[in-house]
Amino acid sequence: MAIDAASLASASGMAMVGAGLAMGLATIGPGIGEGFIFGKTIEGIARQPELQGRLQGTMFLTFALVEVLALLGFVVAMILLYANPILGALRAM
Repeated sequence: MAIDAASLASASGMAMVGAGLAMGLATIGPGIGEGFIFGKTIEGIARQPELQGRLQGTMFLTFALVEVLALLGFVVAMILLYANPILGALRAM
């Protein structure tokens, strides 16, 4: 079965759209989540200043966990663009 240039270009284009969607959607959730995390931490410190150290520690841990979601979206986008096994199989044909 021969793969023509149009099929390869179409698959490559779909991979680029998928990478863009992966990166875009993976940044929306963490962006909103981080806003809530920092906002609620500031609110908690304003209400009970004596708990500042404990709240900040929890805030940084939660921030790191939420930021991992954005990094996973970035990894998926890079895999789609540069290490896509489907595109590799099409090129080999």
